[in-house]
Amino acid sequence: MRYFLLYMLTLCAMAGDLAMLAVAFLQQLVLKSNLMQGSYIGEDGEPHPVDISFTIQHLFLTFPRVVFMLGFLIVVFLLLAGYLCFHLYLVLVNETSNEWFKKRQWNVIQSKHLKHKHKSAKCKSNYHRGVLGNIKEIFKPLTDVEKKHV
Repeated sequence: MRYFLLYMLTLCAMAGDLAMLAVAFLQQLVLKSNLMQGSYIGEDGEPHPVDISFTIQHLFLTFPRVVFMLGFLIVVFLLLAGYLCFHLYLVLVNETSNEWFKKRQWNVIQSKHLKHKHKSAKCKSNYHRGVLGNIKEIFKPLTDVEKKHV
């Protein structure tokens, strides 16, 4: 599990770094071309100063692949970060994703049968050792000798 968490963290970092690289590239293009100091002729025939929406449109039309890549990287980063946070939560409560899913499914079934009765107490995992104990178990798992004594 620790290797999976490190792998997910690495993927999030790579997606975030590439997104920041694309933003820096587009920002340098805007700064080097003095695009923000320019103006354009609007529909009314009057000159208007360049604003952020015009700049984004210009970058999208000039460098569509880079802008699409940036949008895709942001979406991938958010998805990976959410997935990583979910697994960190599972580490903190010492559950597998299968146990979490089955517990949620059981709670839905229970809530349908107990509509007006009080909600049953949440089931705590038999393997829960406290937050610090759960984290320690992930990064320093028990050896075979330690498992026999537990």
